[in-house]
Amino acid sequence: MTPPADLAAALTALLGDARLGLQALPDSDLSLWLIDPANMARAFSPAETQRLLEAPPYWAFCWASGLALARWIAAHPEHVAGRQVLDFGSGSGIAGLAAARAGATRVVCCDLAHPGFTRIATLQACTLPDLAEPDEFRRVALYRS
Repeated sequence: MTPPADLAAALTALLGDARLGLQALPDSDLSLWLIDPANMARAFSPAETQRLLEAPPYWAFCWASGLALARWIAAHPEHVAGRQVLDFGSGSGIAGLAAARAGATRVVCCDLAHPGFTRIATLQACTLPDLAEPDEFRRVALYRS
């Protein structure tokens, strides 16, 4: 299979030789187009490192927290079936995808820019003053899968 062109192009722009692979997720019936682990077993050039820091490809990894939540949703679909779900800090969108599969009527994924999703809004997040995050961490984009 060939990865979606928009995802492949976004990854190539960050790491020229990196490739996406369709990876089955452990203990799940879901698969995602994720960065090939072999691409991570090398040193990055200074330019690549800068690009990664400026626009981290959170969507190219299946974070353990998202996978755990997706498994929980699959085991307990009654908690999302017929409801609207906001996947905040969605990364790869795995929890949102699980919610959609479990019968959620609408799923909105929210994270930094994701080339595979359609941006529907940008919000300015409210955070506790003592956290002192940089302003760019407070700009939240909403996406629809």
